Amino acid sequence: MTFTRSQVTGPSGPAGPVRPEGLAVRVFTPDYVLGGYVAPTGQAFLGWLNNVNQRAIVLTGAQVMGLVPDSVVPAFSPSEVTLSKSRIVALDLMDAGGRRSIQLAPRRVPAAIYLGNLLIRANLHPSGDMPVANLFNVMGGEFFSVSEAEIHFAVPARDFGPAQAEILLISQRWVDFFHAL
Repeated sequence: MTFTRSQVTGPSGPAGPVRPEGLAVRVFTPDYVLGGYVAPTGQAFLGWLNNVNQRAIVLTGAQVMGLVPDSVVPAFSPSEVTLSKSRIVALDLMDAGGRRSIQLAPRRVPAAIYLGNLLIRANLHPSGDMPVANLFNVMGGEFFSVSEAEIHFAVPARDFGPAQAEILLISQRWVDFFHAL
């Protein structure tokens, strides 16, 4: 099972697959890759994701697969899953509308970000002339956005589709370290 921008679909109806409403996302946890849709929130997605009172997200039309090739959990597609935000390592906003809601500073700093078994090469977007090393000291929430991300694995992983994301939201909690390239 792969997760591509055109293949995240929900339950089938009489006329074929029915696309659930919401923003298409792909979520990386330490052990799983999930695809599905997050219901519209009426606010900027990153602000909603960083809301400390919102401890979980619900994915509809979900697709779930274990990250490692020899996972004993087979890939499956429940109509809905509830995911603890504390387990989100990174979230790919596959939906163009969701990506447009993310405000990025114009400055781009290519960087390598190490998150356990994930290595992400992407552009950080620090404000003004702020040193990149200060990024975590001034962030207002747990999740931060990067652009033009390439996702690599430090361990053998299943094929889950394109290993790129135009906008990737990363949990600061899971970052081991990062450096400018």
